[in-house]
Amino acid sequence: MGNEKKVQWKAERKEQRDGEHFVSTSISSPVTNATTVRIALTMLALCPGWIAVIEDVEGAFLQGEFTDGEEIYIEVPQGWEEYYDDDTVLLLNVPIYGTKQGASCFYKKLVKTVKGKMYQRSPADPCLYYRWKEGRLVMMLSWIDDNLIMGYPEDVDQFRKDIEAGFKCKFEGPLKNMSAAKST
Repeated sequence: MGNEKKVQWKAERKEQRDGEHFVSTSISSPVTNATTVRIALTMLALCPGWIAVIEDVEGAFLQGEFTDGEEIYIEVPQGWEEYYDDDTVLLLNVPIYGTKQGASCFYKKLVKTVKGKMYQRSPADPCLYYRWKEGRLVMMLSWIDDNLIMGYPEDVDQFRKDIEAGFKCKFEGPLKNMSAAKST
């Protein structure tokens, strides 16, 4: 395996200051509505030719982009100290897990990517994307970096290709259960 070191790069939220490291009005990102999930699963059950798959965006926060001119510095992560001087701090080029705006930055890039591929975003649920093509519907529900894509197989495959053109993804396979998206 060699000398590889695995480090979790995580920022400390307590160190971020509103107006300096983030803009308080742009740090939230929506989540899929439980009613939308129920309706989508009902549609899946009613459409015999449909399939449903899960596509995970790997390192989602690292694939986001700062949009408000933020400059965030972090200390050298544990395990990497030997490569830097004691007084070194690192400037983040992209949001990482733990920054207040990390999820929001990724969400904005996801919306831009999906809309750029000619899919529409639902006015009722900002995490539901869809497209009608030749009388067939294909749709995607997003939970931050996990995406449920459903429709006819050829349309699902195309949606996957469109997402993978914008992000590094991992195909998780067919939907087997919804335990990760429980609603109460």
